[in-house]
Amino acid sequence: MYLIYVDESGDTGLINSPTNFFVLSAIVIHESAWMNVLDDLINFRRYLKIRYGIMMKEEIHASEFVNGKNKLRNPIAKHDRIDLLKKCLKWLNSRNDVSIITVRCDKSAVTNNTVFEKNLEGSTPKS
Repeated sequence: MYLIYVDESGDTGLINSPTNFFVLSAIVIHESAWMNVLDDLINFRRYLKIRYGIMMKEEIHASEFVNGKNKLRNPIAKHDRIDLLKKCLKWLNSRNDVSIITVRCDKSAVTNNTVFEKNLEGSTPKS
């Protein structure tokens, strides 16, 4: 069995929407690896707390970090926020027990489907 966490970026609206794209991303972990991944993630988050002062329960949202609109207890300088995001991506990339799937929908290409249907019909993986 696989455990999957799915999150979205953008919105599904087609009229007066502030976004041109709708993106679904999933992190996939096999059940046999999830405890190891969780333990490593907790250790990684402890490192981020020591290095950047970000609390364990505070969420890391890339768009908020890039735009400086994060609501952290202890504000982090922009260059440190970018560095923190890079470290998160490197941590994910270093895992051979975590897979990431992302599907992007260009909402201008949606004709008679919903954005969700368009995302799913064109979900062929690309290298």
